[in-house]
Amino acid sequence: MPRLLTKVLTPVLNDRMVTINYAQPNMVLGQLIMSMDTGENQFMQFKTVDNTLRWVDGRYIILQQ
Repeated sequence: MPRLLTKVLTPVLNDRMVTINYAQPNMVLGQLIMSMDTGENQFMQFKTVDNTLRWVDGRYIILQQ
């Protein structure tokens, strides 16, 4: 599974798509679980090191193999 790496200061969203924190640039967020395309944006769900599921906007991240 690819890992998510931030390109810029990135809002981290909870399961209700509410911003709960910000990740610094060049930070590994976790492993990609799935992506969701809303037609306007693409959001990616990832699993953190403590097995919490979070979302980020795909515009702000790079996928690492």
